[in-house]
Amino acid sequence: SDHAESYSKWLNEDVVYIIDDAERAAFERLTSNEERDQFIAQFWARRGSMQGETGNKFKEEHYRRLAYATEHFRTASGAPGWRTDRGHMYIVYGPPDEIEAHPRKSEQSFATEIWLYQQVRGIGNKVAFTFIDQTGRGDFHLAPQTLPLSAAQ
Repeated sequence: SDHAESYSKWLNEDVVYIIDDAERAAFERLTSNEERDQFIAQFWARRGSMQGETGNKFKEEHYRRLAYATEHFRTASGAPGWRTDRGHMYIVYGPPDEIEAHPRKSEQSFATEIWLYQQVRGIGNKVAFTFIDQTGRGDFHLAPQTLPLSAAQ
């Protein structure tokens, strides 16, 4: 049914990066749409209050990030923007304070993007994520060693 499809999309696209394992398991155990709708409403309310704001404000910002990521980070190979590493980080952490884009300099080098955040809740200050495009086609992947700077120091 359409309902099943929209709940599955909510779980596996809309909130895939922000729902935790316990919440996912709880949602998957629900048996009625009424329970699912109630769960979803509570999910946003809880998320909002953790950020010290109303659930709706948090939800609106989340969907704004999702839409932005979907539109801006689509890859040459056709992966939807929200599914990419840049999309993932954008959805979870929001827009970076600064982006350093380094184009490819030679046949041997890769284009990179470094996203800098002054502060990331739950991680710390002066956080940087480095993305590398090894294909030359805009398929940027998070470099494995780019855990936040503050964690490394």
